[in-house]
Amino acid sequence: MKSLIPLLLLPLALGACTREPVRQDDLGLPSCNLQEQRAVPGELGGSITDPRQAHVSMRANVLLADVSTARKARRISQEQATAFSERIAAVRSQTEAFVQQQGFLSAAERASFDREFDGIAAQICQPRTAQ
Repeated sequence: MKSLIPLLLLPLALGACTREPVRQDDLGLPSCNLQEQRAVPGELGGSITDPRQAHVSMRANVLLADVSTARKARRISQEQATAFSERIAAVRSQTEAFVQQQGFLSAAERASFDREFDGIAAQICQPRTAQ
Protein backbone atom coordinates (compact mmCIF):
# COMPACT_ATOMS: atom_id res chain seq x y z
CA MET A 1 0.00 0.00 0.00
CA LYS A 2 2.82 2.40 0.88
CA SER A 3 4.36 1.85 -2.55
CA LEU A 4 1.11 2.97 -4.23
CA ILE A 5 1.02 6.39 -2.58
CA PRO A 6 3.96 7.86 -4.57
CA LEU A 7 2.48 6.37 -7.72
CA LEU A 8 -0.87 8.06 -7.03
CA LEU A 9 0.80 11.40 -6.33
CA LEU A 10 2.85 11.31 -9.54
CA PRO A 11 0.14 12.84 -11.78
CA LEU A 12 -0.30 15.72 -9.34
CA ALA A 13 3.43 16.36 -9.23
CA LEU A 14 3.72 16.26 -13.01
CA GLY A 15 0.79 18.62 -13.40
CA ALA A 16 2.37 21.11 -11.02
CA CYS A 17 5.67 20.97 -12.91
CA THR A 18 4.15 21.50 -16.35
CA ARG A 19 1.61 24.14 -15.45
CA GLU A 20 2.34 27.62 -16.78
CA PRO A 21 3.26 29.94 -13.94
CA VAL A 22 0.69 32.62 -13.13
CA ARG A 23 2.00 36.09 -13.90
CA GLN A 24 1.83 38.42 -10.95
CA ASP A 25 0.58 41.29 -13.13
CA ASP A 26 -2.18 39.28 -14.83
CA LEU A 27 -5.51 40.82 -13.84
CA GLY A 28 -7.56 38.08 -15.49
CA LEU A 29 -9.38 40.57 -17.71
CA PRO A 30 -11.93 38.91 -20.03
CA SER A 31 -11.03 41.40 -22.78
CA CYS A 32 -7.55 39.88 -23.00
CA ASN A 33 -8.99 36.68 -24.49
CA LEU A 34 -9.63 38.07 -27.97
CA GLN A 35 -10.90 34.83 -29.47
CA GLU A 36 -13.53 34.49 -26.80
CA GLN A 37 -14.50 38.16 -27.04
CA ARG A 38 -14.90 38.00 -30.82
CA ALA A 39 -17.32 35.09 -30.34
CA VAL A 40 -19.52 36.79 -27.70
CA PRO A 41 -23.08 36.69 -29.06
CA GLY A 42 -24.69 39.54 -27.13
CA GLU A 43 -28.33 39.76 -26.19
CA LEU A 44 -31.21 41.31 -28.12
CA GLY A 45 -33.66 43.49 -26.25
CA GLY A 46 -34.61 47.08 -25.57
CA SER A 47 -33.13 49.32 -28.24
CA ILE A 48 -30.81 46.54 -29.49
CA THR A 49 -32.52 44.84 -32.40
CA ASP A 50 -29.62 43.48 -34.47
CA PRO A 51 -27.46 40.48 -33.45
CA ARG A 52 -24.24 42.20 -34.57
CA GLN A 53 -25.22 45.33 -32.65
CA ALA A 54 -25.81 43.10 -29.61
CA HIS A 55 -22.30 41.67 -30.01
CA VAL A 56 -20.73 45.13 -30.17
CA SER A 57 -22.77 46.26 -27.16
CA MET A 58 -21.71 43.24 -25.10
CA ARG A 59 -18.05 43.69 -26.02
CA ALA A 60 -18.28 47.39 -25.16
CA ASN A 61 -19.72 46.54 -21.72
CA VAL A 62 -16.96 44.02 -21.00
CA LEU A 63 -14.24 46.34 -22.25
CA LEU A 64 -15.52 49.27 -20.18
CA ALA A 65 -15.45 47.10 -17.06
CA ASP A 66 -11.92 45.96 -17.88
CA VAL A 67 -10.76 49.53 -18.49
CA SER A 68 -12.09 50.38 -15.03
CA THR A 69 -10.34 47.37 -13.49
CA ALA A 70 -7.06 48.21 -15.24
CA ARG A 71 -7.31 51.77 -13.97
CA LYS A 72 -7.96 50.67 -10.39
CA ALA A 73 -4.96 48.34 -10.63
CA ARG A 74 -2.90 51.28 -11.92
CA ARG A 75 -2.15 49.43 -15.13
CA ILE A 76 -3.28 52.52 -17.10
CA SER A 77 -3.48 56.22 -16.28
CA GLN A 78 -6.69 58.18 -15.78
CA GLU A 79 -6.06 59.92 -19.11
CA GLN A 80 -5.78 56.58 -20.89
CA ALA A 81 -8.92 55.28 -19.18
CA THR A 82 -10.84 58.38 -20.26
CA ALA A 83 -9.56 58.11 -23.85
CA PHE A 84 -10.47 54.40 -24.02
CA SER A 85 -13.93 55.07 -22.60
CA GLU A 86 -14.50 57.79 -25.18
CA ARG A 87 -13.40 55.48 -28.01
CA ILE A 88 -15.77 52.78 -26.75
CA ALA A 89 -18.63 55.30 -26.54
CA ALA A 90 -17.87 56.44 -30.10
CA VAL A 91 -18.08 52.86 -31.39
CA ARG A 92 -21.40 52.41 -29.57
CA SER A 93 -22.72 55.62 -31.10
CA GLN A 94 -21.59 54.63 -34.61
CA THR A 95 -23.17 51.20 -34.19
CA GLU A 96 -26.51 52.73 -33.20
CA ALA A 97 -26.33 55.15 -36.14
CA PHE A 98 -25.65 52.35 -38.64
CA VAL A 99 -28.50 50.24 -37.30
CA GLN A 100 -30.88 53.19 -37.33
CA GLN A 101 -29.83 54.21 -40.84
CA GLN A 102 -29.57 50.76 -42.49
CA GLY A 103 -31.70 48.63 -40.21
CA PHE A 104 -28.74 46.35 -39.44
CA LEU A 105 -25.00 46.32 -38.77
CA SER A 106 -22.99 44.75 -41.59
CA ALA A 107 -20.37 42.05 -41.02
CA ALA A 108 -17.67 44.43 -42.26
CA GLU A 109 -18.73 47.09 -39.77
CA ARG A 110 -18.76 44.56 -36.95
CA ALA A 111 -15.27 43.40 -37.95
CA SER A 112 -14.06 47.00 -37.97
CA PHE A 113 -15.49 47.63 -34.50
CA ASP A 114 -13.98 44.36 -33.25
CA ARG A 115 -10.56 45.55 -34.46
CA GLU A 116 -11.06 48.85 -32.61
CA PHE A 117 -11.91 46.95 -29.42
CA ASP A 118 -8.97 44.57 -29.96
CA GLY A 119 -6.65 47.59 -30.09
CA ILE A 120 -7.95 48.91 -26.78
CA ALA A 121 -7.74 45.45 -25.21
CA ALA A 122 -4.14 45.06 -26.38
CA GLN A 123 -3.22 48.25 -24.56
CA ILE A 124 -4.90 47.39 -21.25
CA CYS A 125 -3.68 43.78 -21.33
CA GLN A 126 0.02 44.58 -21.74
CA PRO A 127 2.08 43.63 -18.72
CA ARG A 128 3.23 46.56 -16.70
CA THR A 129 6.82 47.60 -17.33
CA ALA A 130 9.17 47.95 -14.38
CA GLN A 131 9.30 51.51 -13.12
